[in-house]
Amino acid sequence: MRHMETYKGHTTTWQSDLNDEKHGQQSQVIKLRVKYNNPILSSQLNERKSDVLEAAKALCVDIASKKLTNFVIQSSQQSQEEEITKLSKPTTQKKKKDIDHSLEEDPE
Repeated sequence: MRHMETYKGHTTTWQSDLNDEKHGQQSQVIKLRVKYNNPILSSQLNERKSDVLEAAKALCVDIASKKLTNFVIQSSQQSQEEEITKLSKPTTQKKKKDIDHSLEEDPE
């Protein structure tokens, strides 16, 4: 991969420009894989290009349907939480009014 172009034969002084493993290296490696695998896999010279593209399309459809499903579930949960909040507010206000009335009626 591209970081190997910076290797000059000495591992002790090698500056690969990749982050440490704890500081985002995984996302850098994924980006590099996408950058280099995409042209290789979608090349006209790749004999399995059609298989790769079919698998990529299926993956995109699967991811999109999962995102849509998750979006619907989250929206539904959010709507339910809003309903519960709306229903509980009047009860809270009613209790407050009842307490206020009881304080007014109870002379100390």
